[in-house]
Amino acid sequence: MQLALQSLLPTDHGGLATPHMPLSSSCLYICTEGRFPSKRFVQMAAHFFAKNSAVLQRQKNQPAVAAAVSPAGGDGGAVASGGDRGAAAGPPGPGPGGSRSSLLLDRVLISELLEPEEFWPFIRKDLPILVESRDVRLIVIDSITGICRGEMADSREGVFQRSRWLIAFTSLLREVASLHGVAVVTVNQVSAIFDDDVTAAAVSYTHLRAH
Repeated sequence: MQLALQSLLPTDHGGLATPHMPLSSSCLYICTEGRFPSKRFVQMAAHFFAKNSAVLQRQKNQPAVAAAVSPAGGDGGAVASGGDRGAAAGPPGPGPGGSRSSLLLDRVLISELLEPEEFWPFIRKDLPILVESRDVRLIVIDSITGICRGEMADSREGVFQRSRWLIAFTSLLREVASLHGVAVVTVNQVSAIFDDDVTAAAVSYTHLRAH
């Protein structure tokens, strides 16, 4: 989440936004491990804004960009789920009236995708549209193997199925990254207990990272 915020700074300050134009781009955060920790992220955004206020306040008089989908409910924001075909939204805002850090929150798009079958329509159809319409410079996937757990990990055949899925998925991500010039960061959890199946999956993931 810290990396998502950092990417909103201009390149001359260690981010991915246009030089001398903070908050001119967006980050897409794909969450596969359950609900996105919105409250924690709002706290991090407030701290990040305070730390980088001299840079970010260059943009303070510009209108905030609306989220990709309309907020749902009364929490001041929305986080899209797989049922929305991966449509992305900003995390909930800090409350009525907002704050200066809401400029950051408007630039981080959240998509919760919890099932493998939710990924493909999103990656193939919705992702390229979001990248173009919201000027996404960074895509974070947390985590790359979280989407493959469950039935894919119950047997040796499931491990092979997961490996095939990861190969197809990462190939498609490379294509998106190359075509649109975006950075893609994948997160993977570390296990302290290994068996043959887990080791096979780990080898497959390491091979994908190396290529």
